[in-house]
Amino acid sequence: MLKEVFKISSIGAVLGILSGLIAIAIIEPTTSQGNILIIVIFLLTGAIIGAAIRALASKKSQH
Repeated sequence: MLKEVFKISSIGAVLGILSGLIAIAIIEPTTSQGNILIIVIFLLTGAIIGAAIRALASKKSQH
């Protein structure tokens, strides 16, 4: 049961990081001050998604 939760949470973290990296890859060619803010927003969104997936995984393991 714990192994499943760990797998799901690590997948969530990886997805969050990947979405941030994809955002950087898309935006990087036209770097400016405004785009740095967009990159930060994407990274935060990815982190939030990862945390949400982790929370769902831990809730499922409790039931």
